[in-house]
Amino acid sequence: MSKNQPNGLTNFGDLGGIDPAVDSLITQGERRQADAHLSTKERRKKAKQRERMQQRREFRVTYDLPPSIRNQVARLAEKGKFPASQLAAVLLAEALKRLEMGEIDLDKYKVPSDSPRYEWNLDLWDSPRTHKR
Repeated sequence: MSKNQPNGLTNFGDLGGIDPAVDSLITQGERRQADAHLSTKERRKKAKQRERMQQRREFRVTYDLPPSIRNQVARLAEKGKFPASQLAAVLLAEALKRLEMGEIDLDKYKVPSDSPRYEWNLDLWDSPRTHKR
């Protein structure tokens, strides 16, 4: 059930496992409700920020990575003083070139998958293991 917040906004965060379409509508409603308290200048600024985020969605992707890899990328990016996402993009591009040229062997990472969709998983969570087909 919704709860009124001290700032006059309605909190729909306690609804749990709701349909994504409903969640989207609630989020939009919360955003409109919050924006109603902003000045015209602030509303325009927020709208521009949302538009920029929409444009960036095409370039966004999510991958599951072991914490050690994520931490190493973050550390190297901080050391190099550039965004971690750009470092990850360069590393992926270079690794993909090497993979296409046959310089990287994925067989040593292959483990049988329990998923009906995939025959193999690539195990990066522990040290690489050797698995034969």
